[in-house]
Formats: sequence, structure tokens, C-alpha cells
Amino acid sequence: MRKQTVKDQLECLAASIADGIDPAELDAIRTEDDMATPEFQRVFQHIQLYAQSNPQIRYMYVMRKMPEGNWWEYVVDKDPYDLDLNGNGTIDPDEEGTPPGEEWDSSSYPAMTEALENGEPTSDDDFLLEGQWGMLLSGYARVGDRSDVGGYIVGVDSNNARLVHFRNGLVIFFAVTWLAILIVPALFFKKRGKRGKPGEPGLPGDTPAMGSSGGPRTMNPQSMTRPPEYRSMHDPYRRG
Repeated sequence: MRKQTVKDQLECLAASIADGIDPAELDAIRTEDDMATPEFQRVFQHIQLYAQSNPQIRYMYVMRKMPEGNWWEYVVDKDPYDLDLNGNGTIDPDEEGTPPGEEWDSSSYPAMTEALENGEPTSDDDFLLEGQWGMLLSGYARVGDRSDVGGYIVGVDSNNARLVHFRNGLVIFFAVTWLAILIVPALFFKKRGKRGKPGEPGLPGDTPAMGSSGGPRTMNPQSMTRPPEYRSMHDPYRRG
């Protein structure tokens, strides 16, 4: 799968999620305490539906543009709750949820602001390494009409697992193809070389003729049929 294909899919998915969200409900979600409100739960369930049908997407979220520079804050995240997934009795860093109000610096992600200002879905230019989150490529789409501070975007992040899998598949395919190109002709010429030259003893097609006793048949000069002219010239009993 090409990177551009992944980018197009992310942009389309982000736009689909954004179309089903009411910005007025997002305005009512400001802090972690708002996670119990009907507004948060409606948006959260909406995101969960898309998350369940798109397991290849690692992160989904709605963010609000803050007044300070490139800073945004989370409004509704796909994983807002702390979950002890490995059952060790401790919330590890990768098990921490992302509640409303948590801030994020988007300096390395200009496509986020571009989606907000232009109103068209965008995506990052390439996969970016994000610490514990790994290599991620993100797509964004604006929610509603607000294009500046206080505006909202939906973001969807995919890691590079599918792209790596696709590229590995291509490498294997071309490797097998090249091996076939090299090996098949070699086997063909090797088989032809075993046939030898015509007339060589012991080769196919050169089996000696067999006599009535089962052994090789020899040629007796006296038993050879001679032309009549030869017999008449050399027969001592021929007449006149």
C-alpha cells in the first residue's frame, strides 16, 4: 500500500467522523469532570463506533484550538480513561487515558492548523516518530465552521504497520521472481546438456541393435545382400 493511499484514507475517515459531531456539544466539554456529561458521552460513543470498525487506526480524538500559538487541547479522545490493560495493578504510561483539557503542542504538525483554517481535510506529509507512540501518520478534518481560536478538528492516527507489511510483501514477491528468473533457465540448459552429442554410445537413441540371442547384433559381410551386377561379375559359375 502506497503512503498516498494511507493519507487519502485518513483524510476521508477524519471527515466522516467530523460530519457526525455537533460543535455546540463540544463547547460544553472543558475538563475531566465533564466526562460524565451527556455531551461527552454522545461524542465519545460516536468515536467508538468508528474505532471499532477501523481497528487499524491507533488514535482518534477531537481537539480545540487554544489562543496560545500552536497549542491545542483534547476535548474527546478515543481512550480517555486510565486502564490497567496488563493487569499488573499499576497504570503504566501507555495505559494512561487522555481526558478533556490536556494540552498538546502541534508545532511539528502544521497540517492540523491547515485543516482548521482552510476547512479541507489534510494529513501529515510523512510518518513521524512520536516517542512511546511509534511512527504515526495523521489525518485531520474540521468540525463545524469555526476556523480560528476555539475551533475544532478531528484527528486520526495510523502507525506504519500496514505500509511496512505491504512493502515487505513486495520485497518477498520480487525476490521470488528474480530467483525464478535465475533458476529456471539454469535448470533448462542443464537438462539439455545431459543429452550429449548424436552418436555417443550409451545415450538415448543410440542403443545398439539386438540379435536373436539377445546380444548385440554384428554384421556378417557374407550375409549382406549384393547388387545383381556384382554377383554376375564375380560368380565363377556364371554362364557366358
